[in-house]
Amino acid sequence: MKNSHEGKIYSTNLAFAPPEYLRLGTVIPESVPFSFGTLLLDLMSGRHIPPNHALDLFRGKNYLVLMDSALDGQFSDEGRTELIHIALCLKSDT
Repeated sequence: MKNSHEGKIYSTNLAFAPPEYLRLGTVIPESVPFSFGTLLLDLMSGRHIPPNHALDLFRGKNYLVLMDSALDGQFSDEGRTELIHIALCLKSDT
């Protein structure tokens, strides 16, 4: 990603790019945390889950769907919930 207004370059995979970058080509302060939150969700789940879908699953308390089945109980309920909460707090509001 490149912020053409400030000339700063941020390295990312487009799979983790925030919606405003894909739509407008601009980087805002929330872009990097959004990318980190998306990456964290992917690491937890073992697959790419769009952040808005992950948020819907979280709101519906479908926590196990967000976790990689290979982790099968190797985490506490509280730890799992907190990790998901951190990842979703990092998402952009756009």
